[in-house]
Amino acid sequence: MYEAFRQTVLIVDDQQSNLMLLENILSKINVDIRTSTSGEEALELLQEQEFDLIILDIMMPGIDGIETANRIRTISTHEFVPIIFITSMNPSDTPDIEIYSCGAIDCLSRSLPPDILRAKIRNFLDLSRHRKTLEDISSKLSTAEKSTNEYIEQLEGAMLRTNQMTVEAEIAGLTHRLIFNTASDAMWVLNKDYSIKQLNKAFSEILGLSEEEAVGRKCFDLLDCPRHDSPDCMLSRIVASGDHVESDIELCISSESESSFIVSSAALSGIGGGIEGIVESFKDITERVQAERALAEVNRKLEHMAITDGLTGIANRRFFTQTIENEWRRMMREHAPLTVIMGDVDYFKFFNDTYGHSAGDDCLIAIARAMKSCVLRSADLLARYGGEEFVAVLPGISGDGAISVAENILKAVRAQAIPHAESRVSDHVSISLGIASMVPERTISYTDLIKQADLALYQAKMNGRNRALTYSSDMNNCLSP
Repeated sequence: MYEAFRQTVLIVDDQQSNLMLLENILSKINVDIRTSTSGEEALELLQEQEFDLIILDIMMPGIDGIETANRIRTISTHEFVPIIFITSMNPSDTPDIEIYSCGAIDCLSRSLPPDILRAKIRNFLDLSRHRKTLEDISSKLSTAEKSTNEYIEQLEGAMLRTNQMTVEAEIAGLTHRLIFNTASDAMWVLNKDYSIKQLNKAFSEILGLSEEEAVGRKCFDLLDCPRHDSPDCMLSRIVASGDHVESDIELCISSESESSFIVSSAALSGIGGGIEGIVESFKDITERVQAERALAEVNRKLEHMAITDGLTGIANRRFFTQTIENEWRRMMREHAPLTVIMGDVDYFKFFNDTYGHSAGDDCLIAIARAMKSCVLRSADLLARYGGEEFVAVLPGISGDGAISVAENILKAVRAQAIPHAESRVSDHVSISLGIASMVPERTISYTDLIKQADLALYQAKMNGRNRALTYSSDMNNCLSP
């Protein structure tokens, strides 16, 4: 129904070698590519041309990537364009709040394999394409809706004229023009006893009946309307009040699916001024409803991507920060404990060096799955904190309960039985855990709880790894790991 359009990507990086690398990666995607070596130059290009995706280097001389992104959001044509940051740093070391507050949807490392980087960029381009298509559909449907409303307003104006004989003649003429000249919307005229007085060709096609076959039959015999014989019935409401009524409704036109309509209903007055029935217009908005649902699904996916770790599928550090802030305030109100368990895969660098990064990724996925099986309550959260580090947030748990969860995590990771020939503590992959619990108070912050869990994790590693330790005050004398 809608023609495909070729998308355009803007790459901004002060290093020519980086631009060439990204252009080479994107050469296998059917897109037009524009490049810029500075934030200032990129802003000038954005005033001249619209782009479907912007890839920004974070660290640049002059205006850096974050400031450039903030300025892009002030340009009306690019207020919602997807922005991806690219960096040579580990994305977990970048400032999450600054990156996402300026509207970026992801931060990717240049060290990612080209196929993965290309796949991520292609996904964001697909989402951008869907958004533009849905906006176009919505615009066209709105234009069609305006035309129908103008016809209904003309009909209402005719019915309100004071001269009754003139009103009847004008209504008859206007009704005739609406019924037979408005081909896009289905319309009918109903008598007060629910029988059909007139209907147009569009409605005949919907019902699969000719006008002669439909006239005289009851409306509820032809359409399965859930509002019939209820206070919400259009005919009953208008006969009682004389009001003009408009509402959305879904009708079973066929056995296979439902169609969505905007139904506009107005009173039909006779010569004496009394209401003899109603005129109804059915505007098919099925495509618009489907487009709105599709757009909502796209937005849901974007929101999910923003809070989910791309490798393991569990929550990312950004969502962890949001969650622990909220749970800290909630536990403060309830005067209940809040527990954080921080985990670090033992000798994971040796594992990567020995078995390769692909095996390392599979290992992290397996560990995340094992830990997730131990963090079961709806309020609990497991997140990837960065690299081989994981963190669990357990509201309302402390003491033996927290230790029990940590021991279950140790057992679950060991049960994966992932070989690790270079580990100093086991023949298989293991994990060290640090546990910290406290009842939140206004004089302290959730960051203090994270620091305590980090100290406990450090002590667990110093004590031989492959174990869980609970924070105690004497750990404050330990050096930070």
